[in-house]
Amino acid sequence: MLRENACITRNCMRTEPFTGPPGWPVLACPRCKGPLQASSEGYSCGQCGRAYPASKGFPDFLPAGNTPIDDGFSLQLLELLYDREKAGHFIFQVRRKLIEKMVRKYHRLDGLRVLDIGCGTGFIARHMAGLGADIAGIDASLSALQKCQDEGLHHIYASHGDALPFADNQFDAVLCLDVLEHVQDDVGVMREAHRVLRPGGHFLILAPALPHLWRNCDSLIGHKRRYTRKELSRRLRGAGFVPKRLTYLFPLFVLPALAYLLIEKLFPVRSTAPSDILREFALPPKWLNTLAQQVLMGEIALIPYVSMPFGISIAGISEKPGIPTV
Repeated sequence: MLRENACITRNCMRTEPFTGPPGWPVLACPRCKGPLQASSEGYSCGQCGRAYPASKGFPDFLPAGNTPIDDGFSLQLLELLYDREKAGHFIFQVRRKLIEKMVRKYHRLDGLRVLDIGCGTGFIARHMAGLGADIAGIDASLSALQKCQDEGLHHIYASHGDALPFADNQFDAVLCLDVLEHVQDDVGVMREAHRVLRPGGHFLILAPALPHLWRNCDSLIGHKRRYTRKELSRRLRGAGFVPKRLTYLFPLFVLPALAYLLIEKLFPVRSTAPSDILREFALPPKWLNTLAQQVLMGEIALIPYVSMPFGISIAGISEKPGIPTV
């Protein structure tokens, strides 16, 4: 159903088409978790009878009547973020290195089975695939998934994170990067990640931190919350995980964030114009982009040894208890 593309990201080390192991991942009905049967039109569940069509060449497991997040503004933001990824914006380069470092602490990447919840345009997924991991990705944006497919990712699915279309216990790692803050039932997403992880597998999170840094931009971009380390740990434990490491990130950006917050309070403007959000992702001058990347890469190098006491983001890695399976 999905075309077999070569991994074409410039950082990719693979030369063969990326397809993953035969018969992987094992799909299951998002509603009842029953086995799925493939057909030329998509998938159907032999247990509850639900049908899941193919949309734009990939399986669509979004609930019936649920509109994909492909409105005009979402598409503008998607295109801008995609351009910033390609242009080497420092924040995307730093995030990519951070995730690689966190995963390597517990796993070898070659043959590692990874699920990226909210994979977007596939920036992180392509990098992980290029390093040898077997990647599956889900997103609620059909346009984002189309870009994933165009860039050579094969196992991509239209789905929500709280109703994953996968059988139990089959991923070594699950990524959830800047996603939890957008969903109402974040613990539901955590529980689904726990379900599809193998015992001993790891759940990696990035999310905005510190509720008192809440700005107008958070509302405009669809955030439901910002997290403290204590609150995120509590929710992860409630979903069955054992947090291994939770640390704040980018403490140098806290003062600028507070300055923005002060300006918004002194000169309140409740605009909902997309341009106000798009300005948040402006590409800095090359010299500043390089300097910011070098400074933050230095911070990332300290992550295995030092937990930051505050920051504008929070990163976490948690483990599903149990004896790892082969």
